[in-house]
Amino acid sequence: MKKIIMLLFLLPLFLIAQTDGTWTTNAETTKLVQGKVIKFTFALDSAGTLTSNSWTVDEQDDFLWSTETIQFAYKFTSSDSLPKITGTILGSMDNVNFVVIDTLFSNAVTETMTFGSTDMNSIHAPYLKLTLTGIELGAADQGGWLHIYHYQRRDEVP
Repeated sequence: MKKIIMLLFLLPLFLIAQTDGTWTTNAETTKLVQGKVIKFTFALDSAGTLTSNSWTVDEQDDFLWSTETIQFAYKFTSSDSLPKITGTILGSMDNVNFVVIDTLFSNAVTETMTFGSTDMNSIHAPYLKLTLTGIELGAADQGGWLHIYHYQRRDEVP
C-alpha cells in the first residue's frame, strides 16, 4: 500500500518532467563569403513542438523574395517508425511577436536528405524563427537536422 501511495505522489513529477523535445544545435550561424548557413539539430516527441532561437536576415535586406528564394536541407530519423514532422518559418518585426510566414514542409516522413526552398510568401521580416511540430501519429522518438542557407548575390559581396 505504501508503494502505491508513493507512486501516486511521484507520478505528477514524471508528468511535469516530460518535454516536447530538445535542440542540440539551435540557430547556430556559420558565415560564408556569400551569406550564411543557419543550423539546427533536434530530438522531438511525436506530438511535441519546438521553437528555435531567432536569427536575422539583414544581409538580404534588398532581396526580391519572389525571385530569390532561401534554400534549406533536412534529414529526419526515428527509432521505431517513419518520422512525421511539419516545419514552419515564423517572422517578427520586433523580435518579440512572431507569426507564421511560410510552411517549409508538412508531415515530412523522409529519412533521406531532402532539399527545398521558400520565397517566404514574399514577406520580409528582419527576425525569423523555426518551429518543428511532431505529428501525433508519427514516431515517438524523432530527431534530425535542418540547415537554412541565406545567400547574397555575387555582385553584392563586399
